[in-house]
Amino acid sequence: MAWEYKIVTSAEDADDETMLNELGGEGWELVSVQISEVTYVEENGESEEGDEFVEEVATYYMKRQK
Repeated sequence: MAWEYKIVTSAEDADDETMLNELGGEGWELVSVQISEVTYVEENGESEEGDEFVEEVATYYMKRQK
């Protein structure tokens, strides 16, 4: 039996439920989920220092039979 794998990353504002349902309909099985925080700085042009933002990112690990 052979497997193929897919890694999907999604941000806080994405519709993960719809995405996961679509992938499930294509035969993908969810194996694991990792939630991490990503920090980034957005320059605002008014000062040398930008605004810092923290965003949660979900990484989904999927598999399906070939």
